[in-house]
Amino acid sequence: MMKEDLKNQIIRFVAEESAKRPENIELNTRLAEDLGMDGDDAIEFFEKYQVRFGVDLSNMKWDRHFGPEGFNPFVVLLPSFWRILRQHCPVTVSDLVNAARSGAWQYNYRNG
Repeated sequence: MMKEDLKNQIIRFVAEESAKRPENIELNTRLAEDLGMDGDDAIEFFEKYQVRFGVDLSNMKWDRHFGPEGFNPFVVLLPSFWRILRQHCPVTVSDLVNAARSGAWQYNYRNG
C-alpha cells in the first residue's frame, strides 16, 4: 500500500481539526477566513500541526495571521484595527503543505 502523499495528509488533518469534509478542503482554503479558525483555536491547531508534521514555527508572526478569540464589534472604530487588517496575511492549506515539505514556516512577510 502506497503512503498517502503529504498534501492529502494535511488536507485530512485540516478537515479533522475544522470538522469539515476533506473534499471541501482545497489548497487555497484559508484557515481563518474560510474555516473560521482564530485565536485559541488557531494556536491549538498549530500546536498539533507542528507535532504531527515536524514543522518549526519559530519564525511565524502569529499576529499577522490570526486575531484574538472572539470579536468585539466596536474595535472597527479604532484606527489600529484597520492598520492591522491591512497587514493581515491569510494562511492557506498550501502554506501548510509548503512548510511541512521544508520543515519550517516559509511565509514571505512583506512590510515587516
